[in-house]
Amino acid sequence: MAAADRAIRATAEAAPAPGARTDTAAGPARPAGATRPASAEITTETTVDEAATKLASDLRAIPGIERFAGFRLGDLETRGPRPLRLMWQISREQLDQRYGQLTIGELIDRYGGGTRPPA
Repeated sequence: MAAADRAIRATAEAAPAPGARTDTAAGPARPAGATRPASAEITTETTVDEAATKLASDLRAIPGIERFAGFRLGDLETRGPRPLRLMWQISREQLDQRYGQLTIGELIDRYGGGTRPPA
């Protein structure tokens, strides 16, 4: 929980001015003040399946995510665009042991509505 709070706080503090573009490797920048990701709500009380569903939902909402479908979740600790790494950092404590070897595409297939975003 503390790691998630620190990650969210660091992201908020580093947020650019409204209308500024940020790390665009996962698609166009979202407007400043965009809604909080579902994965930010993951706590020690969240079940593993709930945490996986929240992470998959957040990943599926990222424009261009299909470019990263082959990335293993566990690899997001050291590679991939910053928004993906942050989502994994927030949810890693709950999901790493069970889902760390899955790819982003596999997680979305299982928990993100059954289909990947169109390529």
